[in-house]
Amino acid sequence: MSTFHTRYISTIEPAIAHLNKQRKTAAVAGFVCRFFELYFVTMVVSLFLGFLDMFNSQDVPQDGLFGALRYFMYFVLTIVVVGMVFSQVKKRLGAINPKLVLNNFTVVGFTLVISAIAIGCGYIIGTQFLGNEFGMQFMLKWFLAISSVFVMLIPYRLIKILEDRFVNNFKSTFFAAAISGIKADLTYEPEQGLTQAQFVQSKLFTFQTIDTFSSRDYFASADKSFEGSFIDVKQVERKQSSGKSETTYSQLFKGYLFIADFNKKFNGETFVFPDSVRNVFGQVTGERLNELIHRPTLKLALMEDAAFEKYFAVYTSNEVESRFILSPKLIERITAFKAIFYEDIQIAFIENKLYFTISSIDDLFAPGVFTNLQDEATIEKMYNKLQALITIPEQFDLKNRIWN
Repeated sequence: MSTFHTRYISTIEPAIAHLNKQRKTAAVAGFVCRFFELYFVTMVVSLFLGFLDMFNSQDVPQDGLFGALRYFMYFVLTIVVVGMVFSQVKKRLGAINPKLVLNNFTVVGFTLVISAIAIGCGYIIGTQFLGNEFGMQFMLKWFLAISSVFVMLIPYRLIKILEDRFVNNFKSTFFAAAISGIKADLTYEPEQGLTQAQFVQSKLFTFQTIDTFSSRDYFASADKSFEGSFIDVKQVERKQSSGKSETTYSQLFKGYLFIADFNKKFNGETFVFPDSVRNVFGQVTGERLNELIHRPTLKLALMEDAAFEKYFAVYTSNEVESRFILSPKLIERITAFKAIFYEDIQIAFIENKLYFTISSIDDLFAPGVFTNLQDEATIEKMYNKLQALITIPEQFDLKNRIWN
């Protein structure tokens, strides 16, 4: 009998058993929410294509500038839809098995198939139902199509509250029951979290101004040498263009941030970023693009580990020191950690601290509303994720001197 099985039967299973009734209600809510999200994407595509089809039917030349503009708009629509579908495919596959997300062929395959279906359905609705001749009938159909989205939006928001409430109840119950068996000296406070100052000190994200900052699910060791929480950060950026000021709001980061004491104070600063650019454009071109994308004050440092280099790019202000920090043993452990999570991981070594972030658009510990909470394998998967995150100091061997 495994240690987890004993722990599950004695503590975790009784703690979450009563949530199964809530799950049934949340499952209905989740189904309705997924249906609306699919409907919303389809309607946006159909309205966009219907608008282009209307112009194509008018007495407008279809070659030259207008033709190029039309195809450019088709291209933009395709990129937007593929991007939206890609993020959802990643999230759903990752919930099933993180290794599926590391397989680019699987992710791209699902993304292309679903995107083709969405665009195809949108094309049929946009060109066949909405019509292409401007007039009263055309305006009525468009009004009904747009109104249907807004009419469904209100019940969607209300139903989404039921789903979110279920997720929050599960997390609080699961964390409280699991943490004591993983790390006895760790405390958990669901309503507390890391501060904005601690997030800024990580220097992992560049921004002009933080618009909103919130945190929850706070983990901390007794001596505060290890802390972490879920954080949600939005930014505001202001740009000057042609004498006009433009203000944009966007998501800066959403996920978990963990901070741990290291065993030595650093003279420089070293960062480990996801290397998605090199994976797409190849090693030579990718390295050049990486140098342009990231901060000009930092230098790209190549590590002699093929598995590590496949997922990460290292930037540092002190290349010699970065090689002492990222010892072969630590690189091996970071690579092993990446095998557990498909989400983007970023690490910073500043002064005597290690800052570790893992992106999570949807909470890592949010169970699918269609998930059977009484399935031991499902809970064990979450337990292993939690154990990996809150034992970062032990996994990375942070208390031992890295020079030895």
